[in-house]
Amino acid sequence: MTFTDFSVLAALPVLGLLAAGPASAAAAVPGSSSYAVSASFTSGGTVTGLAPVAAAQGALPGTLQPSGFDVSADVAAINSTTGIAHGKKQFATLTVTGTTLHSHASSPGFGVDNLSLQADGLISSITLNLQLYPPPGAGPLPQPLLTITAVSVTSGANGSFVVPMADMVSANGGFGSLSISGSLVGGTAPLTFSGAANANTELFSSHGVTITLNRNLISGLISCTPKCLFSPYGITADALVVDLNKVKVGGKRLSGQIVVGDSAVTLH
Repeated sequence: MTFTDFSVLAALPVLGLLAAGPASAAAAVPGSSSYAVSASFTSGGTVTGLAPVAAAQGALPGTLQPSGFDVSADVAAINSTTGIAHGKKQFATLTVTGTTLHSHASSPGFGVDNLSLQADGLISSITLNLQLYPPPGAGPLPQPLLTITAVSVTSGANGSFVVPMADMVSANGGFGSLSISGSLVGGTAPLTFSGAANANTELFSSHGVTITLNRNLISGLISCTPKCLFSPYGITADALVVDLNKVKVGGKRLSGQIVVGDSAVTLH
């Protein structure tokens, strides 16, 4: 019998594409987490980013909540600007504004023969602007490379098992309304969406820019005895993910990722 630890990008409940390679080892204890927004960028070897905002996290045995947890994080408003640099020179910024960012993680703890974990998030409104950063005296700010405006952003992840049944994971993500515009997505009519998004909905993909709604990343074990089966033990759901792969911005190459509405659970 062989066991392999993998992360899988999948549209539940059907098994999808294997990620680029094996995932890191599974978490030592069950837990769940959620956060509202984060970003990371790399250009010319320089890494910049926005740490997760409104982050809530809980875990079972091995923590101070052995019989369960119920953790929330709330940010009434955010107005943050992150500088993006190539070497020591800043050439772009990401500005994030928003209201009522709520994240939640919970579990009732272990039952006699069962376990369940939940994570969810809600953002009343959020706007993200990625734009060039001109030097002083260079004139007015240029139009944004990317503008994302969304209201009523939701994400959720659930995991459970009942002995002797297999682990079960599920996820969801959606928007009251979503609008994305800017030169990185063609610079013409904005991309729009509303309602619940199917798992791994690709809203846009071109010239190094990929935008995914309700991205589901499933972690699990592949066991072969000799028939190979995939058994999930965790899932991460992101309401919105923007991936940048060596995009040309202000004469520089920029890679990175913006995540809005992250919820995750790990059963073991």
